[in-house]
Order: sequence, then C-alpha cells, then structure tokens
Amino acid sequence: MANHQNESYSLIAETIAYLQRNSEMPLNEASITEELGIPYTLIDTFFELWAGVGVCDFLKFISLDRTMKVLSNSFSTPTFFDSGDERNVLRNIKRNESFVEIEEMTLEDQKNGGENLLIYYSYQTTIFGAILIANTCKGVCYLGFFDKIEEAFKELVKRFPKAILIHNEDRIQKNALEFFSKVGIPSSPVVLHLKGTEFQFSVWRQLLKIPLGSLTTYGGIAEEIEKPKASRAIGTAIGSNPVAFIIPCHRVVQSTGSLGGYMWGETRKKALIGWEAAQLV
Repeated sequence: MANHQNESYSLIAETIAYLQRNSEMPLNEASITEELGIPYTLIDTFFELWAGVGVCDFLKFISLDRTMKVLSNSFSTPTFFDSGDERNVLRNIKRNESFVEIEEMTLEDQKNGGENLLIYYSYQTTIFGAILIANTCKGVCYLGFFDKIEEAFKELVKRFPKAILIHNEDRIQKNALEFFSKVGIPSSPVVLHLKGTEFQFSVWRQLLKIPLGSLTTYGGIAEEIEKPKASRAIGTAIGSNPVAFIIPCHRVVQSTGSLGGYMWGETRKKALIGWEAAQLV
C-alpha cells in the first residue's frame, strides 16, 4: 500500500507540474500521454481515485478564477459553496482548530538544542507523498513532506540537534495521520508540541481556523491577528510552520490569486489545494 501511494502521488505530481508548465495551452490528451508515457485515460482514472474528480475538473480547482472567487469571501464564512447543499456547508465549517491543540514547548524543553527531549519519529506515506512525522511524549513536534529520506532526517536533526531520536511509530503519530484519511478527522484531539515565538504561535493558531477548501492571504492573516502591517513577518512565520497539512499553511495564497510558494514545493501546494476543494464537491 505504501509503495502504491507513493507511485500514485508521483504520477499526480508529474501531471500537475506538466499542466502548470503548459497552462497557457488547451488541455491536450495526446501531449500528456506522450510527456508522461502513460495513457491519458489511465491518468484521469488516477485523479478520480485520488481526488474524486478527473483531470479537467481538478484544474478548475487550482485555477486563478476559482482562487479569486474564494478570496472574495471571508474565510470565516463558507458562502462560496452551494448554500443549499447542507453536506458541503457542514464539511466546510470543520476547521483544524476543532481537532488540534498547540502546546508550547517550555524553555526547559528547548534547552541546549532539545537535550531534554525524547523524540520518536517514523517515515510514512500519504496521499500527498512521503512524510517524516515526529513526536515528544506530549504531542507531534514535526511533520514534513520529503523527496529524499536522508534530507528528511537532516531536517529533524537541525530542529532538535541534541534530542534523543528514536525511530519508532507510536499512538500519537497514528492519531495525527488520520488527518490524511478520506474522512480527515482524527479519533481523538491531536496535540502539537511546538517551539516558537509568541508571534509565530499566533499565526499558526490562526491558520488552524481556515476551513477545509477555503483560502486566505497573508494580509488576511495580518488582519485577523490584528497586525495589519506585519504581512512580511507573517509570511516568515507561515514559512516556518513545523507541521505540514495539519497546520494548513498551504491555504494561504497571494492577493493576486497566485498560489505562491510552499516550503514543501509549489506542485504539492497545488495538489493540496485542489484535492481539498474536490472533497467539497
């Protein structure tokens, strides 16, 4: 199953990257088949199984038109979906803050590169590619996507250079991984045990309030935390988010409608945004 998920996401990512490189041209099934070496009908089937929609519909979810339509509405009010569809509205108001609690690491926890921390970590596969997930006894302290396993471990060591690192999957990780399921709701609340500044925590907690399928801007976050002139600092705080997907920094885009950059790759950001939008259809 793990290899199947990795292979499926790899094809999804290759397709999205190719289509974005050729975004000014009409969708050409023959060209996609030639470029990827796989029949377009099979690629379309992969998208159906992965996101619930085919390639053409998926592209609409990451289009400039769709992005601007979403941004024209407040992310606190899911009005841009069919208000007559109760299922969609109910799903859209589910925010990560309902299932996630951030606990701040103490100075003692962070002392000397985390020498007082015992951290368990494991490598997992998800519908958005491979991840490294790590946790202390209190909660998840890191979750990041990766393409090369050695780079993933180096990143964990960089964040906690003197912590005791044990390669092992535990219940805290398993519970957090339920965010990646089709239901997307963990069995019990997920605790994130994080280090950061007061400002970073304010930004990360605000990110948890963005509903599934919604988007906002850096300026929008600035207004929400009452720091209207801090857009640049907010961008830095968002870029330092230590827990991918669960803290949904991918839902923050540029005011122009451009989806913008992402620590774990722009193609993956498009995949995340498009997949989430498709779940509300």
